[in-house]
Amino acid sequence: MPSKLGWSRIKAGQRGRMTVADPENLNLVSSSNPRWRGLTSAAVTLVVLLLLWWLVYRWFEASLIAEERGQIAVVQRSVWVLQIAGLLVVSLGTTLAYVIAMRQARLAQTVEAQLTELVQARQLLEKRVTRRTQELETLLRVSRDLTATLELKTLLGRIVEQLRQVVAYDSAGLFDLVDETSLDVLLYVGPQETSSSLMQLSLEAPLIVEIIRQQQPVLVPDTQADTASAQALRTMAGCPLTKIGSWLGVPLLLKDRAIGMLELGHCQPNFYTARHVDLALA
Repeated sequence: MPSKLGWSRIKAGQRGRMTVADPENLNLVSSSNPRWRGLTSAAVTLVVLLLLWWLVYRWFEASLIAEERGQIAVVQRSVWVLQIAGLLVVSLGTTLAYVIAMRQARLAQTVEAQLTELVQARQLLEKRVTRRTQELETLLRVSRDLTATLELKTLLGRIVEQLRQVVAYDSAGLFDLVDETSLDVLLYVGPQETSSSLMQLSLEAPLIVEIIRQQQPVLVPDTQADTASAQALRTMAGCPLTKIGSWLGVPLLLKDRAIGMLELGHCQPNFYTARHVDLALA
């Protein structure tokens, strides 16, 4: 498992989103510091409350003086001012509590979303590494069988069977280049509709020319398509290939020389891709 996950930055898409500044330790740093925003809001609120307290104190002092002098109207106005000031204080406190709660909720949602993305990305990477490790282990087992098995038929059977763990197939064939004119089948596994027609293949067939002489893999994603490669495959097989939807042929090379061919077929059209070509060539 690699130590670095390669996540260098997660860009913010909304206010308060987090960014990953340290890919090694995954330290979350806010795009704008919420601590300073909170301190600023608290300072402004404190100043307003102190100002209201000072005004209330002055009005209360003035009302006491007015009451001593018998100025009832001034006292009533002071009471009204005190009531209004009390309402303002309650409203301001409620608004401040609401703003703080909303900011905390948004911050919690942002952190949760970022952590979820990181966990999902890590799980995806682990799955890819596990799958690739299994593929490499299978290829290593094939290599060991090449040196441990002397019986050709048994060896080919093991190779084809273990190849199924890396590249799925419904039909598979191994062909040997016996001379400069044809390929003879060494092992074939698959539907009977193609077994008889694939016992021997001419090197003059267009697909075989590309595989053996040019040493290039041939991929036919859809055997029933109206493409040149699909038509050439149906002609070479001598049957409509109703049980094979996707076909792959790769050369078997020894010291830069083609010595045979491996062909794979799958019932599902468009099953094989360039990735399967790379795995088969490995």
